[in-house]
Amino acid sequence: MSSYNYNTISDSDGSLQEKFLEYSKTWENPDYKEKKRVKIISKNNTTNVDNNYAQDTLHFEKMINTFIISHQSKIKIFDIKYNENSVMIIYESLNIKN
Repeated sequence: MSSYNYNTISDSDGSLQEKFLEYSKTWENPDYKEKKRVKIISKNNTTNVDNNYAQDTLHFEKMINTFIISHQSKIKIFDIKYNENSVMIIYESLNIKN
């Protein structure tokens, strides 16, 4: 079973794209072809009529878990970064040989 490293992006001044660009600058070898990819899942911009925060949060978690479960045999997750409205999943596609 894999374990995931969950980190919170604490400063809301920067975007997830800026955080990823900082991460990508650490790849030093120009001959190395990076296989990691990024999936960003955003919370719906629509607000529940009842303003039910708990229900919105459960829906957001379900969106994230649905992506992970539906791709669990196709990807290897390296990291998950999140803030209140979005999640960035850093992953690598697996080469499946049948």
